[in-house]
Amino acid sequence: MSTTFREISSTDDVLWESWKSIYLASFPAHERMTVAYFEGVLAAPLDDGAGRHMLAMVDEANQSDVQGILYFETDREARISFLWYLAIRDDLRNQRLGPALYAEVRNRAESEGLDLLVFEVEIPELAAAHSYLDGEIAARRIRWYQRQGALLVKGVEYYQDVDSTDERTLMYVMVEYIGTSPGPDALYQRLETYFAGSISKLGPVSLNGLGESV
Repeated sequence: MSTTFREISSTDDVLWESWKSIYLASFPAHERMTVAYFEGVLAAPLDDGAGRHMLAMVDEANQSDVQGILYFETDREARISFLWYLAIRDDLRNQRLGPALYAEVRNRAESEGLDLLVFEVEIPELAAAHSYLDGEIAARRIRWYQRQGALLVKGVEYYQDVDSTDERTLMYVMVEYIGTSPGPDALYQRLETYFAGSISKLGPVSLNGLGESV
């Protein structure tokens, strides 16, 4: 299956409705930004120092067939790319499309000269409070990102803040260095500056590598 990526730049784009449908089906309501937020993103580009990117993975032979979605933001001053949402259409999961989505974000960050990819994931123990399956899915998701090269940041407390609710959700932070690692303490200083109040240190900061326990 050959795929390519298209960037959505307007709500008039024929891919927008499919992007929105996959987004709404893939993430729980308390972890989603509102559709109005994304409509605002498409209506109001940021200045040159930052960017918001809404991408659709499409079948190369049928570019109206949206197979997966991405939403990420870049901050050139902080040299950080923040991956907000990555999802595969439900009927196409387990067909190895996910690694291509993740690689696209990483490659675009590298091409812009950014050196850190950051994103948030559910904490398995908290997800398990909803159901055992939710906890298992959250743990598998972390291991999947570790296989792609990401590291789990431990020793910090981070709260996701979305516009669909006043409540903030406790999450894990994961990162991938694009270039040389500055070490856990220097990493935390960058995260603390970038997240501006959403993150705090609980103890010594450490990073889980591939295959380590979550």
